[in-house]
Amino acid sequence: MARFLTASRALRAGYLLTYALVALAGCLSLFTGDWKVEWYDSPSYFEAAQSLSWGMADRVRTPLYPALILLLDAIAGKGAVMTGLRVVQWGLFFVGVGVMKRTAVRLWGDGVAALAATALFALYPAYWVYNDSILTESLAVTMTVFMVGAITRGQQTRSRAAVVMAWVWLAALLALRPALVGYLPVVAVWGLMLKGRRCLSGVMLALTVGLLGGYTALMRHTYGISRLTTVSATNTFATLRLNGFIAPTDYADPYTRASLECAFAESGTVPTLEEWGGENLTSMVLLGPQGYDRMIAEAARRYRGEMAGCVVRRVERDVADYPLFEHRLFFWRYVRQAPPSPSILWGAWGLAVTGIALLGAMAVRRRWMPVAFVLCGLPSALMVTAIAGAQGEFTRLFTPAMPVMMLWGVWLVVGFVETLFGAFDHLGKRDGHGG
Repeated sequence: MARFLTASRALRAGYLLTYALVALAGCLSLFTGDWKVEWYDSPSYFEAAQSLSWGMADRVRTPLYPALILLLDAIAGKGAVMTGLRVVQWGLFFVGVGVMKRTAVRLWGDGVAALAATALFALYPAYWVYNDSILTESLAVTMTVFMVGAITRGQQTRSRAAVVMAWVWLAALLALRPALVGYLPVVAVWGLMLKGRRCLSGVMLALTVGLLGGYTALMRHTYGISRLTTVSATNTFATLRLNGFIAPTDYADPYTRASLECAFAESGTVPTLEEWGGENLTSMVLLGPQGYDRMIAEAARRYRGEMAGCVVRRVERDVADYPLFEHRLFFWRYVRQAPPSPSILWGAWGLAVTGIALLGAMAVRRRWMPVAFVLCGLPSALMVTAIAGAQGEFTRLFTPAMPVMMLWGVWLVVGFVETLFGAFDHLGKRDGHGG
């Protein structure tokens, strides 16, 4: 009994220290200097907020982050928006630490594994950087934690409110970053496998898809494009142009051909990254949103096979050569660079190891564990989306899924044998199994 009380006291002290360190970091950031980190993407969110203030959807950014900027502007004024964003991001992150704790306890029990997962999430230095950054990364990380918390609660209790909140957080994530659309099929499969709540999940899936369709219709009405944003078209253009698979001579339409001839500095050569940026911007200006989108759609159809080859080469060349640690994140004013930030390669290795371990666990237990599918499926889907759709910065784009990987990483390090043979039993205690 005394040993149990001692262990319980140590766990409470560990959680208290974790919360205190996060609170201290947030206060130091917010009250001892203007330590915000602006990226090259940051101005586009303020431009999108301006579009929203005019009653128009923005063609580059989905509405959640720009709407937050407008709300803070209305509450505190333009001069306080930057600070307001960081207050919101740090505040939600602090709440997210508590949600991470409850999720870890729900999965692994109230022990060392839960404390380790919570502390790893709370003290991960790259997240502190993103809390200070004018980017969607911080909210994407925190809201992913909220969504996973709702999913695990719904799995355990079959609560209607938890299932609805899982879908609400998913919808919010899609309004924040379209690249997170990879989450949708994973959550859909989970919801449709959840006994007693399949009908509710089906309704929420239909509503979510309806919202995506409605926003796409709005973009078509406003800009004549059939996408949530123009970012995906730009990435497609980059994939083709940087690999030499698109040229003005591909187009029969004289205006499109003439515009690309004007935009492309050297029509017969593959541009550098700097030249490509100028070509892209000039193409968008000359062709307009609708013409640019039509040009990209035609190129994607013509070079469908080549695009698949480009993605394969990207995995072989860019991802395989990625450093295991990145040092590019600036960390406040006094430390020029953040402590090493594990790259997407750690996610790939982690998914491979945990996937094999989970298959072994399910084979031994002879039952399917839907929540395990979700917690492996979410980072897998985001990894595929990041690598297939982007030209680089895979680690930054994969960042929202890292809390899920932390749960599995702790599982592998702490109590592997116990988890392998006893994981998720309490998640299925209502009906005797995990589904």
